[in-house]
Amino acid sequence: MASKIVVNNRSQKPLLVVIEPWAEDYVLTPKETLTFTALESGDDFYYSMVVEQDGEVILLYAEGAFDRVVAHTDDGKLIEFGYNRHLNANYPKPPPPS
Repeated sequence: MASKIVVNNRSQKPLLVVIEPWAEDYVLTPKETLTFTALESGDDFYYSMVVEQDGEVILLYAEGAFDRVVAHTDDGKLIEFGYNRHLNANYPKPPPPS
């Protein structure tokens, strides 16, 4: 069985979604939607969510028995964690070349 949750960024700023407990990060652009799917989830599986920093960060906890969580865009494209990471203003930037 697979359990899904859809996250839609309705704001005008990038939205950081972090899948816990692995700290896998995805940054949604304004008006973007991603679907997170827990594959091979058991009967005890559930998602819990914490919204932080005035709605700019969502911590999405995957709890219970499951294989892994994957993310897809609206058109079904599978994406990896780190998606749009460059848009996260809080992510450390590499030092400029010397």
